[in-house]
Amino acid sequence: MSKLGYNERAWAVDVITAVNSYANVHQLEIRRAGGEHTLKQAGQTSLFPDVILFGDETGTRVRHGWEMKFPDTAVDDPATVENAARKAARLGVNSFLIWNVDSAQLHVQDDTGAFVVLKTWGPIGAKKRGDVVDLEAKWKSLLNDILTELNVFFASGALKSAPPAFLSDTFFVDFLHQHTGVTAGSIMAAAGADAKVEAEFSIWWASSPEGAEKDKPIDYSALAQAIIVGWINRLLFCHYLKGFSAEAAAVDTIEGDMSLKDGLDTLAAISAQCDFMQVFKPEAGANAIPNETWGALKQLNAFMADLATGAIQQEALRLALEGALSAARRKVRGQFTTPDLLADLLVGIGMENRTGPLIDPCCGTGTIPKAALAARVARGQTHDTALAGIWASDRFQFPLQFTTMALAEPRAMGSPLRVFRADVFTLQEKQQVHLAHPHDGTALTLELPAFSTVVSNLPFIRFETLARHDPDLLGRFAAAVGGDPVDGRSDLFAYIILYLKRLLVADGRICVIISNAWLGTEWGSELRKRLADDFHFDAVVTSGAGRWFANADVVTNILSLKRKVARDQPQPTRFVTTLKPIAEWDGAFVSAIATDVHGHQNSIEKPGQYRVRSYSAADVNNIEKQLIGWPGFFSDVSWIKALAADLVLASEYLDIARGERRGWDPMFLPKGGHGIEATYIKPVLINTKGVAGLIAIADGDAFCCSKTIDELAALGHVGAIEWITRFETQKNGTGKALTQVLATGGRRWYEMRTDTTADFAIGMNPDERVFTMRLNKRSFVNQRLIRLTVADPADDLDLLHALMNSSLSIFFIESSGFGRGLGALDLSATKLKDGLRLIDTTRFTSADRTKIVNAFKPLLARDVKRLDDEMASQDRIDLDQAILSAIGKPQFGPKIREAVTELYRIRKSVKG
Repeated sequence: MSKLGYNERAWAVDVITAVNSYANVHQLEIRRAGGEHTLKQAGQTSLFPDVILFGDETGTRVRHGWEMKFPDTAVDDPATVENAARKAARLGVNSFLIWNVDSAQLHVQDDTGAFVVLKTWGPIGAKKRGDVVDLEAKWKSLLNDILTELNVFFASGALKSAPPAFLSDTFFVDFLHQHTGVTAGSIMAAAGADAKVEAEFSIWWASSPEGAEKDKPIDYSALAQAIIVGWINRLLFCHYLKGFSAEAAAVDTIEGDMSLKDGLDTLAAISAQCDFMQVFKPEAGANAIPNETWGALKQLNAFMADLATGAIQQEALRLALEGALSAARRKVRGQFTTPDLLADLLVGIGMENRTGPLIDPCCGTGTIPKAALAARVARGQTHDTALAGIWASDRFQFPLQFTTMALAEPRAMGSPLRVFRADVFTLQEKQQVHLAHPHDGTALTLELPAFSTVVSNLPFIRFETLARHDPDLLGRFAAAVGGDPVDGRSDLFAYIILYLKRLLVADGRICVIISNAWLGTEWGSELRKRLADDFHFDAVVTSGAGRWFANADVVTNILSLKRKVARDQPQPTRFVTTLKPIAEWDGAFVSAIATDVHGHQNSIEKPGQYRVRSYSAADVNNIEKQLIGWPGFFSDVSWIKALAADLVLASEYLDIARGERRGWDPMFLPKGGHGIEATYIKPVLINTKGVAGLIAIADGDAFCCSKTIDELAALGHVGAIEWITRFETQKNGTGKALTQVLATGGRRWYEMRTDTTADFAIGMNPDERVFTMRLNKRSFVNQRLIRLTVADPADDLDLLHALMNSSLSIFFIESSGFGRGLGALDLSATKLKDGLRLIDTTRFTSADRTKIVNAFKPLLARDVKRLDDEMASQDRIDLDQAILSAIGKPQFGPKIREAVTELYRIRKSVKG
């Protein structure tokens, strides 16, 4: 006789009870079963199996799942099998079981990844739904047989277990894949209905690397992922808190038919009693998710509740929490999240005072404050004491949830986390910061102190997108610091660093991760001058073994600054190059670098580990007068002092500028068959891909005419007239007439003068080969080249060409720019004009000149090699010897070539 309302979910609950009863008596690989909570999600597509078997009481090992069906569903029903396989993949296990009361089938993944039937149990004669009650004794006996044989399979390793699903990247990818689309549509609709919501989304999106760097419109899919992960984080964190706070157990009620509003209210109530407001405070759009996503989140919460009912150990859940956070950071706006060991290095270098207040004002997902907390606790501070000295802020709400979870230590629940939302440019000493009281959730106001340490991974937002990111920033910066911006081309971090000084105590330190652009740009040089007024440059760290941020094209440094105090002695600057990929770092490696930065003033070489080049303040000042940029300091450049008196600016011999750009290539670089008279056609080097050696041959035509139409008509030069007339009515890409936009600099709109032709050229973004090419005859070069034209036609071009391709000149070129994310060198014509140096040709006798030119001939006869191979070539060594011997300093050749090789390898290492 059947029970009234007895259905598959009710039977599954009875099976769970029976499994747990059997497991309590027998010592099995299966220690308990769960699934009661997930079975309550009526009307929702199930994310998890009806019954989940666990391999321990803590819930840290999931054995596999069962799908429970009544006899009217075949045990091999294809839809059921497919659904069970998806759930097994979600759990990360290689098996599942389907049981329709009458029969049970165990499916196992084979070598091809397909699930095949390994074992069948039954039948017991159940044919209809009512037989489930009538044959209870039989199916319970069958259950015992199933458990006994499964125990053998699990003990042998034939069936693979897994940690909780939310610990894996696979789960996040799967969950986000299923629910991003429908959630994006829902929040887009919310934005369309409410201007304030849309504005908040716009500001949030503009702060992301995708929105700021690429100037894209709002990507609602990316925001949907952030909202979903925010919900997952809140739920998971509540389950973690259950081990420390009874009030957090209310999270278990978020299941079944609970509404979204009631779910938010439940979390708010937990927050009011347990603190951690920045975790529980919903981000924009959290209340606009659709029913489908809300139902899935309730199922996930029920799965977590199943784990927790097994008295899951808090340490195991903490590890699960950290794993989930790590996965979420990588999946949602996480490409610039600071790697843990890089954060440890930043803190190790920057946190000289380990008891004074510290702040990360652009905390993002909290990796750096977490590293600071761990470092203080490891050195004997209690969690309460350590947390009281660590502050973290960010302009946007969403990352503060990650930061709070990273810092959360329930054993220090009485201590308020100093995590708050603020724009870095509004921070100031004695500012009132509003937090929540850890006991009752009431408002708690603290005063922002002056900080001993500021550590941060500053935003990677270039000047090209700065105005779009924050159009009012320059004005706010100038008002805050009482001065003008650094340079209109400065990246955002330049303004932030200058502003941070106002947050420091008298001898405080700033230690930040920034892009490497400041080392080799003009605005970077100005920034260094501004910083030198108030700071010692304590250390600069770069990677010589690949990018630190694998999923971003940006190349980064650590910059450590110490604020000057009265009567300070000048301090050395240490330029550190890490020689191990970040994936191979460990705690001992990080600790050793930090110790050497703090404890030594001399240069240090640890092959295969790291290299420290230490320069006194006087040496930095003197050598910088010869260097164009700071990248050179990562090599040994002490030899420059001995050569300084022999060097002059290359611009004394050469006019250096960017290649010609008139703005409309179809007109000024005509293709074959143009019909223009030869007198108006000049050679141009358009593409350097075919330039293998040190001599380049122009590969195109340039239209170069300064005559009026009337003058051309009088000469009968109809080809030029027809060519000009062809473009007279055309418009550029923005719809403006060419006759208007090209009439600049006192030129006729169709005019390109001949005074910008070149004798030599250098690529603006050289990669493996760095050299100066000579045009076989004076020609135009295009805008992707830097042109060099002799100032005096009587100058010896052969000698200048040799000097420009000496290892010394290549060093200055290599050290003048900075490596982009793909490894190419970023050069500037202006910087080379103002700073590129050659040996003074007046130092050479006639015999010296002949020796140098003759030594250069073997290089002219071959292709240019990759730069590190070039530095090892005997003919190049001979050329360097001829040049340096002429000034009596041949001993510096090896040092110069070693410096070039080191800088090249650092630059190229970003490609991995």
